[in-house]
Amino acid sequence: MIDLKQFRLENNITQSELAKYLGVGQSFISQIEKGDRPMPNEYIGKILANKEWSNAGWLLVGEGEMFQDKPMVAKQREGTPVYDIDVVCGTEGRDLAFTNERIVGYVNLPGINHASHIIEASGDSMSPRINSGDRIVVREIETWDYFVYGQAYVVVTSDYRLLKYIRKHPERPKEMVVLRSENSHYDDIELPIAAIRKLFVVENVLSVKNVL
Repeated sequence: MIDLKQFRLENNITQSELAKYLGVGQSFISQIEKGDRPMPNEYIGKILANKEWSNAGWLLVGEGEMFQDKPMVAKQREGTPVYDIDVVCGTEGRDLAFTNERIVGYVNLPGINHASHIIEASGDSMSPRINSGDRIVVREIETWDYFVYGQAYVVVTSDYRLLKYIRKHPERPKEMVVLRSENSHYDDIELPIAAIRKLFVVENVLSVKNVL
């Protein structure tokens, strides 16, 4: 069972501070702590992505020990596979090949889709939401007739694989998309939709010390 209140107390965080970090109202946090509403997975991932709060992150997944004392990656074939593959948050890298030979372990946590893939983020263009070394849980999208604008994706082209937000192109929305970074020091990238070879939605973000 998720214990958000105990997590806050362990980290000396107020409801208002946590609400501000997540971009929600304080009443939203209060309702979760009272059990009136579930904790969305996207917010669990965002909290775990904050390395300053990871000491009590185990309270958010409802089982196990603290992350830095017990690795989340297990060698048994159970859970979501973890690959020795990284996706650069900048503009390097190519195709994603999820072969069995590249599996280094498995993560078995509530809310993590076992049919998805876990890879490593590298670079700082998506910081502070996704930091270099964080693990991201991705699931391939079979068709991209439409996009969930503002959602983080791994976009694979013939030349690059990019971890970015997808935004609507202001002038040619049926032909182009805008790839945007979290880090404001990086410029937007205008990408033809036809150039996309593969598309993966980012379902969760995991920040774990000594994971491998």
